[in-house]
Amino acid sequence: MKIGGRKQLCLGLKFVDFDNSINSTNGLISGGSEFKTNGGGNLYVYNVSYHGHLVPEKYHAGRKGCHFPWDGLEHSVTANFEVLMNNNATLQWVRNSHSVPVNAVEGGKTLGKEPLYVIRCQYTKDSETVWIPGWFQESDGPYIGHASKKRRCGENKWEFLTCV
Repeated sequence: MKIGGRKQLCLGLKFVDFDNSINSTNGLISGGSEFKTNGGGNLYVYNVSYHGHLVPEKYHAGRKGCHFPWDGLEHSVTANFEVLMNNNATLQWVRNSHSVPVNAVEGGKTLGKEPLYVIRCQYTKDSETVWIPGWFQESDGPYIGHASKKRRCGENKWEFLTCV
C-alpha cells in the first residue's frame, strides 16, 4: 500500500509535513534524549530531503530544528522536513546489529533507492549515556549525527524501530 507515493510504514504510523505551529509533541516518535550538557530534552524521529536522499534522523522540539549526518558532517535544517507520527501503531525498539528485521521502519532512501531504516544509537559522552535517533543503511551500517559529525554506532549499541 502506498501513502503519499511511498510504502506504508505500518498501520497508524506515518511521516507528516512539519508545521511550526505544532506546539505539542503528542504522537511524535521519541528516539532518545539530548545530553544534559546540551540542554537535555527528547529527540524525535524525522526525515528530510537532502541532495536527492531522504534521510531519517533527530528532531529536537525545544530548538525547532533537525540534525542529520551525511558526507562525514552533521547538517541542520529548521524547515521543509517531516516528523514521524504515531496514531496507535504498536512499536518496539529491537537490538539487532547484523540484519534488518522484517518489520523494521523505513525512514528514508538514498538517491540510489537503498532503504534507510530508523534506528537509535546508545552514545556516551563523559559519564552520561543517551539514545540518539539515526539511520541504518545495509551497505554502510548504523549512523547518527552528533557534535557536527557523522558518527558510526558502536557494535551492539543500536536498535531498530519496528512495528509489532
